[in-house]
Amino acid sequence: MTINILSKVMIGFGFGGIYIFIYMTILQLAGALPSSELWWATLACLLIGLYFGLSSLIYDNDDWSLLKRTVTHFFLSLVVFYTIALSTGWIPLMTGAVLLSLIIFVVIYAGMWLGHMLYYKKVIDDMNNRIN
Repeated sequence: MTINILSKVMIGFGFGGIYIFIYMTILQLAGALPSSELWWATLACLLIGLYFGLSSLIYDNDDWSLLKRTVTHFFLSLVVFYTIALSTGWIPLMTGAVLLSLIIFVVIYAGMWLGHMLYYKKVIDDMNNRIN
């Protein structure tokens, strides 16, 4: 139930993001948006959200091992995130900033991956207990 509610909330946020981006695009074209930086940041966020939404399809490929799916997803995520983050200026193109952001990225990615693995292990254990 909680997952279903969370899913609905995220879909709602997604639609809200699309609507605000359309609104800001109209303002940008009309010259009424005070800063184009906000428009570019919103576009970047939408692109990252789009990527992570679509890239989850990698895990639907049952012909690949979990390791291959995870490594593929991880490296594609790095490429997409850094392409956007460096081009928008979210991460300055300085060695220290890039390394620090890489460490943060890996820690967050690993934490989310571990959380998903523990959750699905619990789901599988619950299903097995119901069968027995």
